[in-house]
Amino acid sequence: MHSQIPENLIKQALEIHKENTRLVRLAANRNFAEYWFVLHTNPEDIKLQTQLGIMLGRDFKNWWLDLYDKTKRIPEIRGLFDRDVIPGETLLDYGAVERPYDNSLGPHGMDPAEWNLLDARMRQLAQYLYVWIFRVSMSGDRNNYVAFLGRNPSPVNSSSSSSPASSMSYEQILEKAIPRKLFDEYHVSKPNDPFVQSYAYIKREVTAFFVRAFSFSQEGKIAKGHFLQQLNPNKFDFDEYWNSLPSRYANVPEIVAILDKSITLSPASTIPIEKFSTLGTSAGSQEADSDDIKKTLEALINKIKEIEVESLQENLVKIYGNIAKVTRPFLEFYNTSTKLMGGIGSLSGGQDSYSGRRRYY
Repeated sequence: MHSQIPENLIKQALEIHKENTRLVRLAANRNFAEYWFVLHTNPEDIKLQTQLGIMLGRDFKNWWLDLYDKTKRIPEIRGLFDRDVIPGETLLDYGAVERPYDNSLGPHGMDPAEWNLLDARMRQLAQYLYVWIFRVSMSGDRNNYVAFLGRNPSPVNSSSSSSPASSMSYEQILEKAIPRKLFDEYHVSKPNDPFVQSYAYIKREVTAFFVRAFSFSQEGKIAKGHFLQQLNPNKFDFDEYWNSLPSRYANVPEIVAILDKSITLSPASTIPIEKFSTLGTSAGSQEADSDDIKKTLEALINKIKEIEVESLQENLVKIYGNIAKVTRPFLEFYNTSTKLMGGIGSLSGGQDSYSGRRRYY
């Protein structure tokens, strides 16, 4: 047994070193064109990115240059790629190289004026690509594309032009779009001691969920953004997230009940019980019964997961077609291959208290 410990420690150290190296690289540089796509996750943007087959991470540069090659025959699109964002730096340059960023300059890590120009160019590019592929303009785009459409036929085959994912079926789109880990029952770690400091424990385990459940792929980032709604998906802030839960799920009785659940505290505490939502705040932290708080936190995470996966799937279905076009075998596949109780199944019939909630996507 003891002979395994050094090997495990070395393996863990290598993994930590590898992760730290990656984080240092990410902290030092950013591909701002890629970053722009990551930030834009409304239905039309996702529809466009899906059709374009966007690649993130180390593959983004090649994807970006390939997109340029495929569209350089179109004067309007090539003109955007070749147009300067700042003197001497074209839009094409922003997707071909990583560059330093500095959070002190603003929320996007670059001079706000430079970001505004990049954002405007990228939005124009997305609008042209959308019209070129889908033959209609994006919401809010009032530009006249009649002449543009006349000169540039859609790159999508006529037999599949009505489907934004071309040869992909609705089932394949949804299966690919939602990270598989979100369909597994989630378990938090059990404290070793009979009582645990509530705030530190809840913060650690909730943060761990957001690290483990969402991959660094485009699908993972989109799903994470959906879970966090209006919060920053690139920098998880536990306190901000925890404090948003009561209002965010105010019309979901199951979550309200979990947040209001009374948790048994240590005999040394001046009070015997405390509300679970209060125990997740730094000011309300208490020595809480380990079993009680573990079971309650697991119930909360899995209920949120159930609700948000259902909501995410409904939004994706709205993007790619009427929900009636999603076949029952696909829904049955997810019902039988996951442990989520009713999360996906509720799409095939019936409504719950959450179905009237405003969707964020």
